[in-house]
Order: sequence, then C-alpha cells, then structure tokens
Amino acid sequence: MEPASAGRTLNEAASPEAEPHRGYVVSWRLAGRRVVVVGGGPAAEAKVTGLLGTGAEIVVVAPEVVARLEELAAAGALTWVARRVRRRHLRRAALVVVATGTERTNAWVCRHAHRAGALVNAVDDPRRCDVTVPAVVRRGPATVAVTTDGQSPAAARFLREHLSAALPAEMGEMVAQAASARARLRRQGRYRYDYYAWKQRFFEPAVEAIAAGRGPGVLEELARRLVAGFDAPTPLRPGRISLVAGAGNDRPLARRATEVLAEADVVVYEPGVPATVLDLAPVAAVRLPARAGGGTDGDATELGQTLRDHAGTGAAVVHLASGP
Repeated sequence: MEPASAGRTLNEAASPEAEPHRGYVVSWRLAGRRVVVVGGGPAAEAKVTGLLGTGAEIVVVAPEVVARLEELAAAGALTWVARRVRRRHLRRAALVVVATGTERTNAWVCRHAHRAGALVNAVDDPRRCDVTVPAVVRRGPATVAVTTDGQSPAAARFLREHLSAALPAEMGEMVAQAASARARLRRQGRYRYDYYAWKQRFFEPAVEAIAAGRGPGVLEELARRLVAGFDAPTPLRPGRISLVAGAGNDRPLARRATEVLAEADVVVYEPGVPATVLDLAPVAAVRLPARAGGGTDGDATELGQTLRDHAGTGAAVVHLASGP
C-alpha cells in the first residue's frame, strides 16, 4: 500500500482534506514547444533563465521588461511581445508561466491558458499551478531537483544551496562518463541494467577518486574498465539486516537509521510505522507489511526467515519496528 499522507500510519484512511496531494516530479522535454511567459519583471526573468537551454520557443508578453530579457530578445533567444497579454498570445502554448504579480491579471491569464489547452505555472500562486518548478542543482547531465510543491519556495532554495555545496563539480564528469559507458555498451549489444555492477565497479570508486582530488582521467579509466569487464558476473555482496526500533513514535529517527533506510532494498514494516518514515526508503525498495513482532501472520520465526531470505540474495534489508 502506498503512503497516503505524511504523519499518518498506513492503516489509517487519509482524509482528502487532511493535506494537499503531493506533486509527481517529472522532467519535461520542452524542445520545440511554445512556452509563454506573461510578465516582464525579475520573477519573469528568473523563469526565463530556467527555460534557456531547453530548446523551447520562449515568448515573453509584457509592455515592459527588465534589461536582461530585452537583451535576450535582441539576441534571438526569445520573442518579446511588447504589449498587454491577449488571448491570442496563449494559443499553441504547452506551458504558460504567469509572473504578473497582479491577482486579477493572474486569474485572467490562468483561465484563458487552460482554455487554450496549456498547463500553468503561476509565480507565488500555488493554488493556480498545474505544475510547480523545482529549485535545481545541475552537475553535467545530472539534475537534482528540490520542490515543496509551491508551499515554500524559500525552503526549496535553501535546500538547493546546501545540496549544491555538498555536490562537487566533478560529479558532472562522473555522470557524463557513466552516460558514455552506457552508450558504448548499448552499441555493442552488451548493456543490461545491473545497478550493483555500476555501483561497485564505477560509482563507488569514482566518488572515492573525486574525494581524493584525482583528475578526470581517473574517471575515464574507471569507465573504460567497467565497459571492458561488464560481462563478468557482479560479485554478490553479503546482505545485511538492520533493525530500526521505535519507528512508530513521534521522535525523529536517528541519523544512522535514516542512512540505512536510504540504502534499503527491502523494508519490512510493522503497523504504526508512519508513511513519513517509509518515504525515507528509495522508491524502488520493496515494502512488505508485517504484524508487530512477527511475520504476516504474527509468527516471529516467519519474520526472521523473511528477513534472512532477502538478505541471502545480497539485499540490504531494514526491519521497521513500531515499538522500542
């Protein structure tokens, strides 16, 4: 069962009014699509900056614009329509960004954008947004997105700054080398999705090399070795079982508990464990419900066997106990 609401257990029915539904984070390819930005101030400039490089056809509609937008229009990076917005300006738009700062104008633009079949992003007006734009950290081909679903843009920016400081610039080269290696394997007809092969043979030694200050040549050599030896079986790592007790109380989990959850392949959870705790595990992790103190029928022996079976395949298994 998927978590229904933060702070509620999986056995409780979530009230539709309890809290807003979370957004589904996607990366939207806008190349060749028309994006209309209504407004010409700093907020519009920030939105346009994020759109540059997407290949979108950017149209800014505003009687006046800040100097940067005027420069981009002169350079051919966007089209500036120097007048008040009209319905015809919204035709063929895939996305309309509303950055007028005026409630009445925002409402009018959103209404007619929807009639034109466009999705809407309204600056500082989350209730009118079909899509919200995350704060992002870019490292080469990799993009790390932080979103609060429009509830606190300042919080998203703060978290982005912390992530940016924690991710060295060399991470971009690491991802680029991984992409190049994958492309070579595909061309050779040898590619398979083997996460542990990539993790053990490339990503972990690459992160160690970056931390040691070794140059991009090391990353290239690691990628070359990965491709050369990709057909060899991936050594099975010993599985592990971690017990996280007290996961059902209101206190935050210890740091080590959050770390093992972040690396989990399988999570066995007891009743009373809130959805917010399960959310700390990877989306791809298998989630298995268990009765308190036992397996699916309350048998502690069965629970132990379930944990051992999964760990025997090399999986990182976490048992979330609701009690101490």
